[in-house]
Amino acid sequence: EIYTLSLHDALPISILALGYEMRSGHQGEMMALINNKPSLVCFKPVPGTTRSLAIVCPDSDILKAYNRFSYIVLSLLVVGLILIVLYCHRITSRAIQPIRDLLEKTQEIAKGNLDVVITRSKNTDDIGCLQNSYVTMLESLRHYMDNVRVASEKERLYNKELEEATKLVVEADRQKTLFMQNMTHQVRTPLNIIMGFAQILSTAAGEGMSEEEMRSVTGTMDHNSKLLNRLVLMLYDCSDYGVS
Repeated sequence: EIYTLSLHDALPISILALGYEMRSGHQGEMMALINNKPSLVCFKPVPGTTRSLAIVCPDSDILKAYNRFSYIVLSLLVVGLILIVLYCHRITSRAIQPIRDLLEKTQEIAKGNLDVVITRSKNTDDIGCLQNSYVTMLESLRHYMDNVRVASEKERLYNKELEEATKLVVEADRQKTLFMQNMTHQVRTPLNIIMGFAQILSTAAGEGMSEEEMRSVTGTMDHNSKLLNRLVLMLYDCSDYGVS
């Protein structure tokens, strides 16, 4: 914009100083407030006259390209910061993802599920070493649990065999008791007969017995004594120390 200024046009102090410089015939430039806008005023006297010619350039026009560039740079900075934040978030997520996986799998292990799969890591950083340590721990835990299962199965089989052996021992003891009761009864019967007839002989010896009665008593005693002897031999045959 081109303005022709006089002292009557200069109301603000800056305009008064500018008018004074122009009326004095000076040449130069000065910042002034023109139409309430900060402006750069370049002035030069017109030869042969008492007037000066001034060119007024508002700061908004001078700095328009600079302001536009500032807005572009600021926009680029904002976009760059957003991209940097997103990239950092992505990198961080990738970095902590193995830890999240380990946390989920350790929670499954804590619940008693040993079938989870943790692969060995080829990374040599702290997270890779931690993952490999978890793999080693899981393998040791599985080996220990396998040993516990084998020991429990052996113990179960041993207890089963012991229970069966106990039943056999109880049954053998019962059979032995029955056998002893039966043998005692079998032995006592001929023994009682022999003892009874021996008492008869001792009491009847003085009273006198016929020869036929004597033969009958002695025959019965002989028969029961042989029966008793056979039972004794059977006991020897059934025992571990029996003789044939």
